[in-house]
Amino acid sequence: MLVTGGGVRLGAAIVTTFAQAGWRVLCQYRRSGAEAHSLCQGLRSQGLDATALEGDLTTEAGRQALMAEAARLA
Repeated sequence: MLVTGGGVRLGAAIVTTFAQAGWRVLCQYRRSGAEAHSLCQGLRSQGLDATALEGDLTTEAGRQALMAEAARLA
């Protein structure tokens, strides 16, 4: 599952909830890299599957690159 804006606030809660439910979660961030990586590292330390991905959703090229990376990791 890909969660956009997953590093902070509601996105982080969604990432956490799905990871705890056993989903493989990809946590997209643009400016909240430290938060997203910290969140995913914490979840992985609990044996859960969460990976932080940088992605710029404001451009078509950025969206395509994000989806390509997400597909590669899926």
